[in-house]
Amino acid sequence: MPDLLLLFLLVSGIYSLACMVAKEEGPFSIFVKLRGLDPEQKTWPGRLVTCPFCLSVWFAIPAALLWYLRVFESREAVAVLLIFSISGVILALLRLFGQR
Repeated sequence: MPDLLLLFLLVSGIYSLACMVAKEEGPFSIFVKLRGLDPEQKTWPGRLVTCPFCLSVWFAIPAALLWYLRVFESREAVAVLLIFSISGVILALLRLFGQR
């Protein structure tokens, strides 16, 4: 897979994951429960889980390491990445056109 395409998949996948954790309910309300551990956001982890920009930095660190180690060359890893990437592109388009 070309590096530029893989980079696009990583960026859009990280965007999707960061938005999910910071703003969405998630499966079985897991992200709501995570954000509820510090509802007043008095600690830095409490503030972190509500900020998609902050989360994207922390998610990008392991993603860059995995990219460097060429983990995404397997079809299974690309399939998982593709799921989050498609979601990220859809989220970006919805926000771009004012749907969300």
